[in-house]
Amino acid sequence: MTTTNTPPPPPPPTGRASNKNVNDDNDNNDDDGGNNKNNNNNNNNNNNNNNNNNNNNYKDNYDQGSIKAGLIRNQQEGSARELWGDDKKLRRQLSAHNRWGSQLSSVSQDDEAQARVNSEEAVSASTKTRKTVQIALTGNALITVAKFGAWMSSGSSAMLSEAIHSLVDSGNQALLLVGLRDVGKMNDASHPYGYGKSIYFWSLVSALGTFWLGAGVSLTHSVQELMHPTLDEITWHVWSVLGFSLLIDGWVFSKVIHGFYSSKPKGVTMLAYLKTVRDPATIAVLLEDGAACTGVLIASAGIGLSHWSGAPVFDGLAGVGVSGLLAGMGLILARLNQRYLLGQAVDREIVEGINKILLNRDSIENVQSVQSQWTGPYSFSYKAEVDIDGTYLAAKLMDRYQKEFLTSHKNETMNSDLKVLLSWYAEDVMRTVEREVKEIEAEIREVYPQAAYIELEPDSTTSNQFAIDQGTKETRLRAVEVEALNRMLKTLRGLKGERDGKNKLE
Repeated sequence: MTTTNTPPPPPPPTGRASNKNVNDDNDNNDDDGGNNKNNNNNNNNNNNNNNNNNNNNYKDNYDQGSIKAGLIRNQQEGSARELWGDDKKLRRQLSAHNRWGSQLSSVSQDDEAQARVNSEEAVSASTKTRKTVQIALTGNALITVAKFGAWMSSGSSAMLSEAIHSLVDSGNQALLLVGLRDVGKMNDASHPYGYGKSIYFWSLVSALGTFWLGAGVSLTHSVQELMHPTLDEITWHVWSVLGFSLLIDGWVFSKVIHGFYSSKPKGVTMLAYLKTVRDPATIAVLLEDGAACTGVLIASAGIGLSHWSGAPVFDGLAGVGVSGLLAGMGLILARLNQRYLLGQAVDREIVEGINKILLNRDSIENVQSVQSQWTGPYSFSYKAEVDIDGTYLAAKLMDRYQKEFLTSHKNETMNSDLKVLLSWYAEDVMRTVEREVKEIEAEIREVYPQAAYIELEPDSTTSNQFAIDQGTKETRLRAVEVEALNRMLKTLRGLKGERDGKNKLE
């Protein structure tokens, strides 16, 4: 057998029974003289050395990652107990191995590295949004002060509604900055899918504030103004504040629109693109500044009509109009954030693209039970059950194991320990599956970088059956399997040849 991990020979028997056999042999050999005793002593020393070597080999096996593999290779629990001291220590080592194995699939260096990459990408993507929100917050803060000053000098209901509008916008944008701060946090044990949805929560709070505080307070004051008009003289200060507000809000609004157009794919309408945007902060700034510009125009119309006609009712109606604008914007934002907080499914085009990547792999026969959702504005999770082709795995391991299986019956040691070879083969099958899954995840992320969390669960419609039972009963299936295996071997060897050729050229 050519494998480098040849199992050590089993240790000599230990315990009372073995001592009895050794003593009987010594009694029978007493007449042979001191030479035989010396030979026995030498043999005992050699056996002890073999025991030490076996124990060292067992330690090496354990250090390589699996106490179970060490137990199987030694084929003797007695050696394991002797190595670890007693049953209690042995059970503790087995428990540590089981914990290590269960954590290996969920917490690994690759997973941590991917989490760092996802976090860095989220921070990078949110930086542009944060700058937009900060610009809008600065502009709204200045406008709020100016509008409240104009309201105090004029008593205009429409101007008060606009002042409340700008105040609410400023508070909302401050909340959005809090949410954007959490987006870039790495996932942890308490939040395995990260903190991306934090932005949806704070945006929902912002939307509710717009509806209840902005629209509610503004509407209440506007109705009171209609019942008891208090409009004073309209001075140039009012018009200058309205003009300043329109200028600032219009500038911010144009910057946001320009950002959307620059990121919009060609051939897609602006409305269709806006429906696919998952960043509530950017949508909120777009709606708020668009509503702010519209609100300034409504307020200007109401104040102008009241000033021209001398009837304060137009000013009150303008205040009601601004209140309705705030209420509509709050409802739209609340609905948007509700969808993503509940778990919005990933776009159909993306899911179909990932399914296509999986089905194009030689190792995947079928994909089913697909589940996906956005875990934040810049990341999503994808989970599916995949039927992994056993023929592919056999082809991957054929060159390595074919000789071992064909020659095992000639090797006396391996002939008696065929289960060890099967154990190694099963272990390498699992490692091949693990490598294949990692390659698939890397391929998916190359096309869809936002696929932060990918979970592929091996499953098959025939998982409750043994292939060997069905294959040995039906000759036709055996022929089909041979043909499929040969075809897969040809494909894999061709790919290996291409890689080797590229490596030589490099």
